Amino acid sequence: MVKFMALSLFATVLLLTIGVESFPLMNLYGYVHKDFNTHLYTYNASIIGYAVRGRTGLRNYMSEGIICLLDSDNSGKPFHHYENKENWLENLYTTNTSEVIGKNYEHKGIVGYCYPSQEPHTVPLYRYKKKIEMSAGLNDITDHYYTTDPNKIGLVTPGTTGNNGYTYEGVACFVYNVKYHT
Repeated sequence: MVKFMALSLFATVLLLTIGVESFPLMNLYGYVHKDFNTHLYTYNASIIGYAVRGRTGLRNYMSEGIICLLDSDNSGKPFHHYENKENWLENLYTTNTSEVIGKNYEHKGIVGYCYPSQEPHTVPLYRYKKKIEMSAGLNDITDHYYTTDPNKIGLVTPGTTGNNGYTYEGVACFVYNVKYHT
């Protein structure tokens, strides 16, 4: 037991010395619905069935691969997942739980931990939204899209609309970039 504790302490000191703030990091997978073009994000790829980019799984969601890396411990702020109670296609992810007060969202859990401001080796996770018109009899929904690459939508000016009709809302939080850690 003493040897294990000493080894654990040594590993922690070594990782902090080389600049690793916390560990382990976990993947945040992105999916897009093939019929409605709405997005879903999760750390648990088995919810959809595939993590490989381009593969389609449950509920007709196609994998967009790993979007970013999140902390798995509580060293940052919880990144909450909310789902619209009337339409499971509408998902919102936020560190600000007051954002959903009075709205028709159900808390689905925490997908990981991120940071409210820039930390070493982190990048912004940009948040965009787009209104999706549903067929007759269904309420329109808002799709939220998250990316570490602002070039995918083409802008980061609040309130402006870019590629594919997405409007920039701001930085959701700061996360670890997949490119940095692979």
